[in-house]
Amino acid sequence: MATDFAIERGNLQLNANYTDPMFALWRETDQLFQRLFVGLSKYGLRLTDLKWDQGANSVGDVQLNFYLFNFAVGVRIRIDRLEVELFDTRKVTADQLEEAVLDLATALRTHKPDMAFSAYSVAIAYHGMLADTTAMAYTAQLANAPKPLGAPTGGTGAVFYYGPEDGRISSAITADLSGVVADALFFRALVVWDGAQVPLNEVKARMNAYMNRVFEGFGLNIPAPQL
Repeated sequence: MATDFAIERGNLQLNANYTDPMFALWRETDQLFQRLFVGLSKYGLRLTDLKWDQGANSVGDVQLNFYLFNFAVGVRIRIDRLEVELFDTRKVTADQLEEAVLDLATALRTHKPDMAFSAYSVAIAYHGMLADTTAMAYTAQLANAPKPLGAPTGGTGAVFYYGPEDGRISSAITADLSGVVADALFFRALVVWDGAQVPLNEVKARMNAYMNRVFEGFGLNIPAPQL
């Protein structure tokens, strides 16, 4: 029987790797800034938020940083990838985040029409309380620590790795004790999607479907919808 997992805190990270490095990204930056501002100002992008780091030690480290949704989402545009981080899943819905990411990609493609993504890495991490059991008891049933290493404290964690399937290149599921919320379970899924098989506008739906399978497989029931 599934155990209710009441999520109290969560975050999400999306890395979208370009098929080829976009060296031309920083060409005509005035037009790039204009396209980003027109496409993303409705999500709270302000002119003062655009931070262009040109003082990096290498070309690959140069990046453009800004925030959306009143600092709830951070965006980093790099030569080789696009990074989006939602700091708290309670503050932005899945639909809001997806819309903003798609508009961001549209702005970049308008600036560089041949831009394409080779892979998407999505990491979702949750901290929450378990009904009728403790995080320590739950994680202890997943893996047993080697006894010769010392006296066990009762705390254990486990990581499970999975290979390619249905557009996924790989995935890794982590269950551990939370270091953020007292007595809570830390549960994280890292999934890498093949950009050649899964377009950006399908990542959210694919991720939601896979997370439903993950929670079911690990015997967890989510009382309320999550990102």
